[in-house]
This record gives sequence, C-alpha cells and structure tokens, in this order.
Amino acid sequence: MRKFLPLLAALLVLPGLASAQPDTIKGEIKLEFGWVKRADGTKVSLKGMKLPFTARRIQKSILKLPRNQTVAVTNQFKPIPTPIQLINEALSTSGGGKESADLTIYSADAGIGYSTFPGVPSSLDDVNIISAGLGRPWTTLTFGFHYSSATFSKFLVRWRMYETNIENPAGQNDFSGEFADFGGYINGPHAEGDWLAEVGIAQAAVSTTDSSIFVAQQFRVPHVVGFPPAEDGEGEFDGAVDSIYNNAAEPSIGSSLNQFWYDWDPVPDGLYENTEIDVFESGFANHLFVIKVASTGSVSNLTAIDARKGIGRTVSGNLISVLTAGDNNEFKINPSYDVNRTAPVGTIEVDFLQSLPQITGIRIAGTAGVTITGCDQWVDLYNFANNTWVQMASKPGIPNGNNSFNESYGGTVPIANFVGTVNHPFFGPIPAIRARVRFKNTTFEVPRNWQMKLDHMSCTVTTP
Repeated sequence: MRKFLPLLAALLVLPGLASAQPDTIKGEIKLEFGWVKRADGTKVSLKGMKLPFTARRIQKSILKLPRNQTVAVTNQFKPIPTPIQLINEALSTSGGGKESADLTIYSADAGIGYSTFPGVPSSLDDVNIISAGLGRPWTTLTFGFHYSSATFSKFLVRWRMYETNIENPAGQNDFSGEFADFGGYINGPHAEGDWLAEVGIAQAAVSTTDSSIFVAQQFRVPHVVGFPPAEDGEGEFDGAVDSIYNNAAEPSIGSSLNQFWYDWDPVPDGLYENTEIDVFESGFANHLFVIKVASTGSVSNLTAIDARKGIGRTVSGNLISVLTAGDNNEFKINPSYDVNRTAPVGTIEVDFLQSLPQITGIRIAGTAGVTITGCDQWVDLYNFANNTWVQMASKPGIPNGNNSFNESYGGTVPIANFVGTVNHPFFGPIPAIRARVRFKNTTFEVPRNWQMKLDHMSCTVTTP
C-alpha cells in the first residue's frame, strides 16, 4: 500500500533564530562503528576513522554543482617483476604533479527548493550513479538535515547501503546485498534550522560496481553498550533531526525514482519495506544527496624495498621474507632485553617505494604472529614530518599463531606526512612510506626466547 504524505515545508528559508550560532561549522566525524565490504567480499572495519566534516546553514542559494561529466578509466601502473627493477624504473622516471579533481557521480541537489517535514529520522532512497563512478573510491558525501530543537544534543548519523531491492515477508527488510554500514556522532553546536553537510570519506574506501544502489540515512540518539563500552548504532531514532529532500528538480547527475522509503510502519525500526514507499503531493521526493569520487583515482600496490628489526633481537629473515604470505619464510625476532616487560619488546619495520606524485589514502595489510598467547599487537605508520610513529590499529591479547591485518589510515595527520626520504642500503635516498608491526608481552612468566614474526606486509595507496 502506497501512503501519500503532504508536503509540510516546500521551501526552506533562512532560520530566523539563533543568529549567534555560526553559519559554517568545520570539524570531523569519528566513526563509532561500521564496516565496508571490499571487492573480494571481505568486510573491513571503519571504527575509529576520523572523517573531515563541514556543515553550512542553508540560505537562499548554495553551491552549484557541475553538470554531467565523463572520465576515461585506464590502468596507469603495470606490475613490475622484482623490487629492484621497480626501484630502478621509479628512480629513472620523473613524474610531474597533476591536478586532482573530484567527479560527481550522483547529484540530487538543485540548490533551491528543498523540502522537509517532521518525523523522518529514518528513510531510504534509490540512487542510480553514472557508469564512470563504478569501482571508484568515494571521496565525499553531501547530505542535508533539519535540526528542530533550540537546545543542541549530539546525535548519530548512520548510512546503510544496499545493492538489491527484494520482496520479503512482512516485517522484514526488503533490501539485501549490503556493502557498507557506518556512522558517527555529529557533536555540533548546530543551531535550530537547516544544514547542508559534506563528509570526506576517502579514507573509508567505499565503492560499488553496481550502478543502482539504495542508501538509508538514519539519525539516532547515542547508544553505548558492552564492555569496554562502545556505540553500536542501534539507539532510538532522534525526533529532533529530519532528512532534507531535493524537491525542486530531478537529480542533475544520475537518477532516482520519484519516491522514497519512509520508515514508519508501525514505528521507525530500521527495516525498509516496499509497503512504506512514499511520495510528496508535489515536486520530487529524493534525498538531498551528492556522491563524488576521485576523477582519475586508482589503487596502486607499492613494492617493499627494505625490511628490518626495529626493537628486538634478530632470529632470521630479510626483505624476501615479507613479500609473500604462507611461503615458510618469515621475518622472526626475539624480544629485546633492555626494555620493560610491560613495554613493546619487538618491532619489525618495512619500507615501501612511493614515487607517485600524489596519494589520498594508505592501506597496510599483512600477516604477523607470535609464539605465545596473550600479546598485544599494533600496526603503525611513520610520520616523517615530525619523526614519530602514528598508530593505525591495535589487536589486544592475540593468541599463539599467525593473524591477518588490513588497515586503512583514517586519522587527522595529513597523508603527505607519511611520505618521506629514506636512505636505502643500495640506492641511497629514495621516497618511501614506512610501516611497522609492534608487539608487547602481557604474560610476565615466560622466558624471553619467544618469537614475534612477520610473514607478509603490503602497502596500497589511492591516487587522485
């Protein structure tokens, strides 16, 4: 049954109150929970990533988005047989910088004629992106929200993204093929009124190979559970926050059906059924939503050029040990004698050749392990700008044996700070990214002849 809703506010105008509040708010959204599905089907955690966030009060006119664009998709980087050949080729090739530009693959933002109505903290819209965006990492999301309370309280914005609309029995979600689910707090202070927000999500590496997707947008109150306490994204829906709709025109880039799924029956529950499809009495019923990707972006694998012990005592291993997983060739170290037992007792560092003119993201993956139970393990990147290590991820209490890691940097340190000059033992000064695994023993009784090992480490970067 299709339920028609009256349009309660056909045009948003300047808020008349709270003039003391700023018209532009900049900060970040820390993802409190969430994951994204990669092309191989694995889910990668996004928890803890810090995404740049800007919100501007909606006024009579806002930014005008470009019309349709196209971009050629090419594979610019061919595989190189060996590390030495790659280093030689990179050192003999001078690459000039190139200008980075984002490509808009979906735009439902006419710049005027927005609409909203009370009680829509949870809804879903179909989004048909242009083909040039298939497989490309998303760089920004633009969305709108109306805040109706005179006193600000932080709330959680959550996006759930699906590939397929199906017909399930009543009471079940009619969408499947979920490829992303993540959210974080908006801390304000946002005044009562209407806001256009943009979130930089390049670090999350969200992408899709399906041109027709469905995006649910939810505004919820915080819900912290468990021990240690953590947000699970399942708080009550926040009645003070509503979605804004692009009511004046159809999407200018991509397309969307003139309808949306209003999560109402019998109350908002985060399940979107085909009996909950709604339209407006006039105008268009599409979320105010814009997706941009890197216009010439690609993902490149960097080659490891050096591996060494940082802290600890070398048992065996060299650069070849970390190039391939599962080859019975591991870089192994014993714990250091000259550090406190409760401090990190071993580190293994790897340098990667980074000769690309510009990068927008870094991902470190690999396989590491220990020969005792109860160790803590970290993955770090080296900040060449101030000569410090920056933690990417931690795994407390790892068991005896090997474990895999796959981490994308999502903090506030500029990506450029992680590229610096290293003194290679054969080639001298060359540009590189440096990463390491770090271990700490939490079991005091074991002798110090146990081992830490790195079987494989890889580095991939996204380019603009």
